[in-house]
Amino acid sequence: MLNHPPLRHFPLACLAFGASLAAQDLQAPPATVGLARDPVVFDQPGDGRLWAVGATYKASFGAEGFVYVPFFGSAAPRNHPVHFVLRAVRVGGRDLPFTQDAAPVRAGTRVTFDRGAVREVYELTGDGVEQVFVVDGDRQGDVEVELQVVTDLVEDATRPGLQFGNALGHVTYGTAYLVDGAHKSEIPVALHDHVLRLSVPAAQRVPGAVVIDPVIRTEAMTPTQMASDNPDIAYDATTDRYLATWVHVFSQADHDVVAELRTGDGRAVPGSFKLLDPTTTMFTWPRVANLASADRFLVTMERFRPDDPPGRQYTVWGRTIDAASPFVTSGQIQINSASTTNENNADVGGDPGSGTNWLVVWVSGENIVGKLVSADGVPSPVTIPIDTGSRLTIHPQVSLSNGNGLTPRPRWCVAYQLRATEVNWDVYAAAVDLAGTVVVPPRQVASAGNDLYPHVSSPLTDAGDDVRYLIIWERLDNGGALIARLATPNLSLSNEFDLTRRYGFSRTYSRVDSDGSRFAVTCRIGDSLRIGTLAWVADDLVQHDVLQNLGPASMPYIASKRSGGGPNTDYGVVLIAPQTPPRAAITFYEGRPEAGGWSIRPTNCGLGINSHGRPSLGNVVEFALGSTGTDLAGVLLGIPHPAILLCSTCRLGLDPTQALIPFPTPMSLRLPNEPRFVGVTLSVQGFALGSGPCAPAQLRLSDTIDFTIQ
Repeated sequence: MLNHPPLRHFPLACLAFGASLAAQDLQAPPATVGLARDPVVFDQPGDGRLWAVGATYKASFGAEGFVYVPFFGSAAPRNHPVHFVLRAVRVGGRDLPFTQDAAPVRAGTRVTFDRGAVREVYELTGDGVEQVFVVDGDRQGDVEVELQVVTDLVEDATRPGLQFGNALGHVTYGTAYLVDGAHKSEIPVALHDHVLRLSVPAAQRVPGAVVIDPVIRTEAMTPTQMASDNPDIAYDATTDRYLATWVHVFSQADHDVVAELRTGDGRAVPGSFKLLDPTTTMFTWPRVANLASADRFLVTMERFRPDDPPGRQYTVWGRTIDAASPFVTSGQIQINSASTTNENNADVGGDPGSGTNWLVVWVSGENIVGKLVSADGVPSPVTIPIDTGSRLTIHPQVSLSNGNGLTPRPRWCVAYQLRATEVNWDVYAAAVDLAGTVVVPPRQVASAGNDLYPHVSSPLTDAGDDVRYLIIWERLDNGGALIARLATPNLSLSNEFDLTRRYGFSRTYSRVDSDGSRFAVTCRIGDSLRIGTLAWVADDLVQHDVLQNLGPASMPYIASKRSGGGPNTDYGVVLIAPQTPPRAAITFYEGRPEAGGWSIRPTNCGLGINSHGRPSLGNVVEFALGSTGTDLAGVLLGIPHPAILLCSTCRLGLDPTQALIPFPTPMSLRLPNEPRFVGVTLSVQGFALGSGPCAPAQLRLSDTIDFTIQ
């Protein structure tokens, strides 16, 4: 049986339909990967408006009207919305009364304002919005529809047709037509002093309602694919799904947070692409964790409002997403309490067991604080003081898992950096239990140099009482290095390990998580992102898988399946691939050495054998014999031997001087979750007695399967 490829790479959904996001792969994906998003994605984040995002625009609908926001490229300094407000409808020179504050009603891709005598209808596609006015046809005479247009874009009289634009692009207001079934006839459109007038002469009318139909589109001067930024990832075991979240850069003043579900083997989950912030307010810095008891994810976000008072422009928000269809999302939730200071740089930790809360940590002014958030998305009223001293603290990172149900003392480990002097930073850590109590107060982790940007893994859940978190950070002194220490739940610390000088890890883009028995660590060397596996063996941090190349990429985040309560195999890694514009993508890493695995030696004399599973720590391997008939049959486990000739046709591939352990067939063996077993080679050979060629017991033997534990 062949080794599984340790790295698989898949693109995430994008806003330009059919566009490829894939970065350079080590292994091509086994099949074409579809996109999980629809041409138009809708959302109601809780701000009172219905939002929609297509490939070239976003739009919102509320009691005050319809707003079209063209996408002029991610490098655009800010947005340039066009607000259309219905001001008047006249028939035969007389105003028709209509409901000004009608609420929008959505049916599929159609949004309708029912204003009584006139219906205002919007049909949305990926590249534009069809605007339709249906006017009561009982009255006779000319029909006029007037719209107030509010925008800083300027109509260019030198260009044909009607458009609103600047140097970045234009919003085209297409030809307006009178619609009579399948027949369309053009009608006059005029713009004067920001008032748009659509006119249907009485002579052009037909019996029945008057239907007026223009189309609004974006013409951008720059590429219409949105740049991706700031990704993160988490895993849910029940559904075997990862949630990836990242930022779409709509403009430099408007970042949108989006998310998409992927199966454990990388396939996009149809209908799972979600807008977590489709508004024109700046939301960024998404971080995600799973709550296994609810099969739900919490994505935290940082909101920035430049119009708020200085020092209070940043706040911490979140939304929940179910791992299973229909992927219900909560509205936007403000997590931080009312504050007179900036609240930002949030991170979130999950629970792989029966716990009912996430832990969210963030910077409040110059302090590190946190809150529990329940499964239904309700933040606790109690703010947890993690480090509220008089020193500047920044960059809090919480373990993706607290180990609940998998470790005897489930806790979140929170690491952060603290300013020791004007030019020097130290790394600190604290531990928080399931009740939100800081059970281990802040403890200094690193002080030997200028130490920055700590990251902390999920705990070793499969190490008995020897539960450890791996804390890594950048050290700037002496040419720079990636430094690591292991911490127990009580924050007893191991010695420091210089991963740069020992194993070749760089300090750039370093991230870490644990699969329960080992740790996977990322870094970037040159332009290429790398990942490797480390293990805690006999009070030493040893390398089990040398650095593997993920290709040119940046901004990685990593989640093991174990962190979401799943098996202790496989990691999902999200990253930004350096395309134009940069794109989000997801890679899967098995967290084991490439060396080892299966090999077969031809020792059979009439008996077949098959193997299944991965021979890596904690996994189950299975062996089954074929065509045993009524023979007495079984499987032997032992140490490999070059082969001993038992008769003229049958050879024993196991060492008879060592212990041979018999098993019935089929045989199922769970490999121990002990890093010291990595590199050990064992052998399996099947036997059957009763109808074979080898006397005196009519023995048959199978091929010998050797497997080296990875």
